[in-house]
Amino acid sequence: QISECALGWGVQDNGCFLAVMGGCAVCAMLALKPASLYLGERRLLGGAYLTLAGCLLLFCDWTPPLPLWQWVVGGTLLSVSFPVTQAMIYVIISKEVPRRRQGLLMGYITSGGSLARMMGP
Repeated sequence: QISECALGWGVQDNGCFLAVMGGCAVCAMLALKPASLYLGERRLLGGAYLTLAGCLLLFCDWTPPLPLWQWVVGGTLLSVSFPVTQAMIYVIISKEVPRRRQGLLMGYITSGGSLARMMGP
């Protein structure tokens, strides 16, 4: 509904936007292995967190109605940085945590993410 009010987008426009953002997320996941080999997992995770923070600033509530460029840049940053952040957290946990606790901690992280998506945007 926000994009409908701010940009006048209908269902098809929103669907196209989400499809493009999903394509960006898939491309980010495909580039994850070469990027982690080049940068390292921790540096890649830090960059993805900073990108997520920048994306949240683009979508802040105290700004006037968002222009199209802000939707596109924010959506692209979000769709790229979120899967990278999530994948890097799992990689680091699987390497650093003892085997007996991995399943439990990964379950907590997955449950926390699901709870966050249920509670709000």
